[in-house]
Amino acid sequence: RADFCQLAMYAGSVNYDLDTDKANTWPSFKNETPFGVLPVLVHGDLELTQGGAVNRYCAKLGGIYPDDPVEAAKVDMIH
Repeated sequence: RADFCQLAMYAGSVNYDLDTDKANTWPSFKNETPFGVLPVLVHGDLELTQGGAVNRYCAKLGGIYPDDPVEAAKVDMIH
C-alpha cells in the first residue's frame, strides 16, 4: 500500500524512512494507531491513516498534487 506514497516522495526528492517492522508485526501495535488500521504515515507529529488521505498528503509533499480544485477533484475521482 505504500508504493504510491513512496513514488510520490521519490518524485519530489522527499526523504523518508519505511518502517517495515511494524507492518510485519501487525496486529501487535494495532491499538497504537488511529482507527486501528493500516496504512499509517508518521511525519513529524502527524500520524495519518486511511489510504486516500495518506496518498494525497504524499502527493502534496512530492509536488505532484494539483493546486487547482477542479484538477484535484479529477485526481481524487480516479484514486
